[in-house]
Amino acid sequence: KLSRVDQINRQIRSGTWTTTGSTVDQRPSAVEPTPPSAAAATLPKAAPIVAIGASTGGPAALETILSNWPADFPGAVLIAQHVGVEFAAPMAEWLGGRSRLKVRAAQPGDWPKSGGALLAATKDHMVLTGNGTLGYTREPMDCPYRPSVDALFRSLADYRARPGVAILLTGIGSDGAAGLRKLRDAGWLTIAQDQATSVVYGMPQAAAKLDAATRVLPLGDIAAFVEDSLRRRC
Repeated sequence: KLSRVDQINRQIRSGTWTTTGSTVDQRPSAVEPTPPSAAAATLPKAAPIVAIGASTGGPAALETILSNWPADFPGAVLIAQHVGVEFAAPMAEWLGGRSRLKVRAAQPGDWPKSGGALLAATKDHMVLTGNGTLGYTREPMDCPYRPSVDALFRSLADYRARPGVAILLTGIGSDGAAGLRKLRDAGWLTIAQDQATSVVYGMPQAAAKLDAATRVLPLGDIAAFVEDSLRRRC
């Protein structure tokens, strides 16, 4: 008989954990984003952010990308994956076992650091706050996808003056497309997965229709392209 952890890991691999609106009506428990403060002056120098959004087919796509980045990867990775809260922490552990990066569930107040990946892990939306740390917000309440990729991308456009890289991967719907467009307009390098390698060409297609991606790439090319781009910028 499979243990609860083994059952969750099997569901992560198969993609049967993905949720859309099932967590929207649950009582939110995370903190709201905080405004800019003097505390930001005591925080370490900000690493370039690599933000990734995904839904159906996301775990395998994320594994492909993260497993190809070295331990000294110069970017701080933030991941918004449509997933039920009960699967988030096991998924972070699962990805961490397949990557040289330090992957874990994001906590309020976390500071994005190079060589690490933080995965949204509550029923609320993970966002960057005004002082450069991560927080969770219940808004927008009417969003059918939790955590919302758009919420993360838009917070980066609002609070991150230094452009980074944003990647929109396979998934149903259009979450992340508008946020990706906002980041492109703010000078970010924006990437959408191509149709041929997407399990579901929904979110990347929505981004293409908005001309939100500066590059449309096959899944297997994304990791090397992003690392090369960051190292040339740093």
